[in-house]
Amino acid sequence: DVCACRLLDELDMTQPTLSHHMKLLRDCGVVKARKEGRWMHYSLNREVAGALATLLEELGERQQAFHR
Repeated sequence: DVCACRLLDELDMTQPTLSHHMKLLRDCGVVKARKEGRWMHYSLNREVAGALATLLEELGERQQAFHR
């Protein structure tokens, strides 16, 4: 669970840009969000992230096989 304020400290982007990207990730189900006070707190949806990692791994393997 990470506060948006901490993400802003770590990333070189504005708050509106962070909010936009995090909304896209939330809409895709990759991250979960909860509001605490005036800040959003984000956490990785491990189930969806794991499925996404598996998909990317399979795509990489297919690409390697295609280029052989």
